Amino acid sequence: MIKFTKFHLTSIVKLLSECNLSLYKVAIIIVPYYFFTILGALIDSIGLILLVGCFINGFTLNDQTTLPTNIIDILNLYIDGDDTFDLLFFMIILFGLNIVIRFGILVFNGYCFAYIRRELQTIIYKNYIYGNWANLRSFRVGDAVGTITWEVRAIGKYIVSALITIYSLLCALVLGLLALITSFKVTFSLALICLPLLLLVNFAFKKMAFYSKKNAEYRNIFTSDVTDRLNGLLQIHLDVNTDFHAQQGLRAQAPLMRMEVLESITQAGISMFNLLMPFMFLIAFALWLSWFDLATLPNMGIVASIGVLGLKFVTHLNNSVSQVGNLARLSGSIHPVIAATDLPPMRSRSDINSKIIEIQMKNVEYDYDGKKVIKSVSLNVKNNKPLVLNGRSGSGKTTIANLLSGLYLPSKGTVTYIDNNNNKYSSENFKALIGFVTQDIYLFHGTLRENLTSGLNKSDEQIWSVLHKVDADDFVRSLGGLDSKSSEAGRSLSGGQRRRLGIASAILKGTDILIFDEITGGLDYQNKQSVINVISRLSADYIVIMISHEEVSLPEQETININ
Repeated sequence: MIKFTKFHLTSIVKLLSECNLSLYKVAIIIVPYYFFTILGALIDSIGLILLVGCFINGFTLNDQTTLPTNIIDILNLYIDGDDTFDLLFFMIILFGLNIVIRFGILVFNGYCFAYIRRELQTIIYKNYIYGNWANLRSFRVGDAVGTITWEVRAIGKYIVSALITIYSLLCALVLGLLALITSFKVTFSLALICLPLLLLVNFAFKKMAFYSKKNAEYRNIFTSDVTDRLNGLLQIHLDVNTDFHAQQGLRAQAPLMRMEVLESITQAGISMFNLLMPFMFLIAFALWLSWFDLATLPNMGIVASIGVLGLKFVTHLNNSVSQVGNLARLSGSIHPVIAATDLPPMRSRSDINSKIIEIQMKNVEYDYDGKKVIKSVSLNVKNNKPLVLNGRSGSGKTTIANLLSGLYLPSKGTVTYIDNNNNKYSSENFKALIGFVTQDIYLFHGTLRENLTSGLNKSDEQIWSVLHKVDADDFVRSLGGLDSKSSEAGRSLSGGQRRRLGIASAILKGTDILIFDEITGGLDYQNKQSVINVISRLSADYIVIMISHEEVSLPEQETININ
C-alpha cells in the first residue's frame, strides 16, 4: 500500500507540473481547500451530535451529555445554555455553513477536472504538433487520439479522486477523533470490526491497479486498430477479404471486455464496503447480546451519538475507499499520458532569411533504431538543376530527402544550405524554407483557402497566381472557388488535383526548396505528365528534389540511383 501511494504521489506531482502548477502554487490552493474540509467536518460532527442529543436529552445546550464538556464550555460563551431557540438557531447556522462549504468544495473539484483536462490535452496535442519528427514517424494516430481524449479525461478524474480521497480521510479523521473524545471504549470496539474489511479492500486495490493498466493497453490497441481500418476504408472496400479487416479491427475487443469485467467485479467488491460495515456492526451487536445483556451497554445517548458519527465516518471512509479504487482503476492511464507529455520537441533552429540556392550533403550517415540506414552519402543540389533520387522502395530515398530538408539530423556528416551571398548554414543549427509534397496530400476539413494558406495572410490575387502556375486554377473555380469546402482528406478530389493543391500550398507558405516524394505514384499517364510539367517549370525558380522509383525526365536534372 505504501509503494502504491508513493507511485500515485509521484505521478500527480509530475502531471501537475506539466499543467504549470508548481508545488508552491499547489500549496496555495490545497491549504485553504483542506482547511475548509476540516472546518466543514468539525461543523458537521458537532451539528450531528447536537441533533441527536436534542431528541434524546432535550432541546437546550445544558441538556446535552454526549458532547465533550470542553466543547459545551466554548459554546456556552455564545449560546444561552437554557434557551431552546438559541440552540436551534445555532444548529441552523452550523448546517447552513456546512452546506455552503460542501457546495464550494464540489464546485472546486469540478473546476480542477476541467482545468487539468484542458491543460493536458493542450500540452499533449502541441507535443505532437511541435514534436521532433524523428521520434514521431512511427506513432499510431489511434494511440495519440486515444491518449488525448480518453486517457487525459481519465487523468483529470484521477487527480480529482486524489483530492477527494484526502478530503474524505480528513473528514473521517475529524469524525473519528470526536467519537474517541466522546467515548474511547465504544469507538475502539467499533473500529476493531473494520480491520478485516480494510485488509480485504487493500488486496482489491492491488488487483484493480493491474486490471486498469491492462485495460488502458487494450483500449489504446482497439482505438488504433479501428483508426487504421477507417483511414484505409477505401482499400478495405476494394480488398477481397473484408472479413480479415473486420476481425483485425476488433481483435482487442475480447481481452478488453475481459479486463473491463474483472475491473467491474473488483470495483463492485470495493463499493460493497459501505454495506459491509453496518452488516459487521449488526453481527458484532448480536454477538455482544449473546454473551452479555443490554444492561452492560454504555449510555444509549453516547451510543446513538457515536453511531451517527460512525455512519458519517463510514460514509467518508467508504468514499475514500471508492476514490482510492478510482485511483487504482484510472492509474492505467498514467503511463500513456506521461509518455505523451515527455515527447521530445523539435530542435530549436534559427531561420535563414536569405534565398537558398544550393544544398551540400557531405559524408552523411543516419542511424535509426540502432540500424545504419544511410551510409556515407555525399551530393550537391542547386537551383535550376533538379535532383532525382531513383531506387527501389526502402532503399533510403525518403530518408535522404528528410536529411536534406532538416527533418532528420545526420548521425555523422553535414548538410549545409548555401544562400545567394555564399553564406553557409548547417542544418543542425538553421532551418531552411522547405516545401515537402508527398503523394498522400491531406486536405483538412475547412475551405480550400485555409488548406492552401494555413492561416497565412495571402491575398486572393496571390493565391490565384500560384494556382495558375500549378495548373489548378480551373478546377478550383469549378469546385466553387477558394471558399468552397474540402471534405476530410480531400477525398472528393482526384489524386492529381490534390497533389497540385499540395504544390500550390508549399509555394504559398514560402519556400526555397521543393521536395516531391513519389508525387506521380498512382497517377494515370495524363495526370502524371501534367504534374511533371508543373515541376519542370518550378525547377527554374526553386531547388527541386524529386523522389521516384520510376524514370523521370526534368530539364537539367541530375539523377542518383539509391540501392
